[in-house]
Amino acid sequence: MILGAIFAIAVLAQGKPLSLQQALQEARERHPALAALRTDIDAAQARKNMELSAYHPQVSLNGFGVTGNGNMIFSSTGMPTSYAMLPNSNVAVANAMLMWRLFTFGKDRFLSRSHDEIIAATRLSLDAGRADVELRVRLGFSDALLKQDVVKAREDALASAKELSRVTRAKVEAGSFPEAFLLRAEAEVARMEKELAMASADRDSSLAMLHEAVGESATVPIVVGAWDEKISLPGSLDVAVSQAIQNRPELKGLAHERQSSLYGIDAVRASSRPEISLVAMGESMRPSGAPFDDSAKIGLVLSFPLVDGGERKAAIAQSAAMAKRSEAELAELRLKIEAEVSAAWSVWQSVPSVMKASQAEFVASAEAHRIAMIRYEEGKAILAEVLDTRAQLTLAQVGLAEAEAYSRSAESRLVRAWLGQ
Repeated sequence: MILGAIFAIAVLAQGKPLSLQQALQEARERHPALAALRTDIDAAQARKNMELSAYHPQVSLNGFGVTGNGNMIFSSTGMPTSYAMLPNSNVAVANAMLMWRLFTFGKDRFLSRSHDEIIAATRLSLDAGRADVELRVRLGFSDALLKQDVVKAREDALASAKELSRVTRAKVEAGSFPEAFLLRAEAEVARMEKELAMASADRDSSLAMLHEAVGESATVPIVVGAWDEKISLPGSLDVAVSQAIQNRPELKGLAHERQSSLYGIDAVRASSRPEISLVAMGESMRPSGAPFDDSAKIGLVLSFPLVDGGERKAAIAQSAAMAKRSEAELAELRLKIEAEVSAAWSVWQSVPSVMKASQAEFVASAEAHRIAMIRYEEGKAILAEVLDTRAQLTLAQVGLAEAEAYSRSAESRLVRAWLGQ
């Protein structure tokens, strides 16, 4: 049990292991940018409720009190003659009114549909934002893996430099090599220590950026785990472009915005038609020195909007212009998406060649260094030959890590452009 606790403490000190899938899940759940986009959906729903509230039953309670003589300063549901006959006294009146717009000949319906389109567009903005966050996580995770592999390459180079220094020291002590060889080997050890320190700092910087991409504090230590995402990519460029045009939320969102403008035009046109409202009122009047007067009425009101000073005409022109703008933006975005997919596809297609060449370079460099070390230990090769092959091996090892990062980046950008998973 004590050993288990010690192991847990050691793991926490090193940082929690984080795979790509875990990083993506954490970003979806906690990233502040996505939280902000979710509030936009709530705001859009609230705007719809606010706009449609005028078409729901509305009740108001009113009251007033006066003192003096003559006619009342406020009108009421009572007979006007009763106010003229009131003596010099105090009067209190309270009434309640119900107003309900029963028939608007489609205005409320079109307004509701217009806001539904905006809500749908806002939800799609969240989908696009989530895809952007996921791209940042994938690229950040890939960069962290690359920097981690570079640290490994520098550690291997340092270990090799120390081994070379050990062999050289033995040869110098045996009188086979001049002392200058040992000084050069020790200088190489120092240089590799410097390269390792710089690579470690670069790795830590990359981890900090990954924290930001995931949406968590950089104070939480993590250890980059496996790239454990498996995605079935499209079989051809034409399929990728077609599916991107069909699936990209940005395009769908613009289409909803355009439809919202069209429904807005219908709503404005419907506002020029008559409306029927239900009106009900109950009143209680309490004059001093006179009988109480309670009354209630209910009825229908038919209203005909006649002249509005050009407000409806201007509103229709505005909505029509917004719809045309959305059409132009849709055409522009289609071209942009086609270009993004084509560019990402071209990079992705080059990955096999890049990986094959990098692997071949690494294998050949490793073998060249192995042979050079054997020759050096046998006194058949000079120190410069070993240092040159070791430097080439380190470059090849870093190059292989960069090729793998190139592959991950190409896949990530294609996934974002295609968005068909």
